[in-house]
Amino acid sequence: MSGIVIVVGSVNIDEIYSVASLPGPGETVIGAAYQRAGGGKGANMAVSAATSGAATHLIGAVGVDAAGSQALSELQMFGVDTTEVVRLKEPTGRAAVITGPTDNLIAVASGANAALDPEYVIEAVSRIAQQANGVCLISGELEDEVISAAAVAAHRAGFAVLYNAAPAKPLGSSLAAVGPTVIVNEVEATQLSGVDDPGAAASVLAKLYGSAVVTRGGDGVSWVNDDQHMSSPAIAISVVDTTGAGDAFCGAFAAARAAGDDFSGAIDRGNAAGASAASSAGARGWAK
Repeated sequence: MSGIVIVVGSVNIDEIYSVASLPGPGETVIGAAYQRAGGGKGANMAVSAATSGAATHLIGAVGVDAAGSQALSELQMFGVDTTEVVRLKEPTGRAAVITGPTDNLIAVASGANAALDPEYVIEAVSRIAQQANGVCLISGELEDEVISAAAVAAHRAGFAVLYNAAPAKPLGSSLAAVGPTVIVNEVEATQLSGVDDPGAAASVLAKLYGSAVVTRGGDGVSWVNDDQHMSSPAIAISVVDTTGAGDAFCGAFAAARAAGDDFSGAIDRGNAAGASAASSAGARGWAK
């Protein structure tokens, strides 16, 4: 039986504006197409894991508002177990996403995500972990105390810990101590390691924490695991929207690891999911 995936992460509603070119400082761009959709890195990763075949449980927080109900309904539609998503008085998180032809800009109002209680997360991880073994995928969009609590609880339960350090911020000592697989894009890799070269950055991060995966868009993936320094090529696609491509990679990678795939096989599955996401509009357009 395949293991389960626990995702501890953010849940947002995305307000998405698609433009011909991204605005610069002080610039207004007219003619944007608009859509409203479910988002949040934790929720996106959970959808990816679930649609990749893993029994997926999300731990997070939304408001008691209509946006929170919408977010939960969409997640359940994709097969994500939302039993442990708590509803709080704070509003559901929102993200303003501006997408250009090859890149995007994102601003987030965390709302209920920032109010998630570390003790609740510990208890939720423990409840879910009683069902089966697996992996725990944690989003960096949460508060540091929540991230550390999730990592420690998952490690104690025998789960492998994957950490998507987006936004990039130094790993707390409790998180680093469990030897997580750190997954970042090449900008975040440089910010965390101080090294510009993605392969060298992956080596630095692996020495600091455990294993490291650096996603590089059209240049593929660099990764280090068990002293193996490897790179995998990108899948050739016509890019439509890169929003959520990294989240899709993380969720599929987690599902593969939970199913028993080796590191290289999980990278391949993550790569395929990321390419599919970048070929479609919206953070979850590929999953529909």
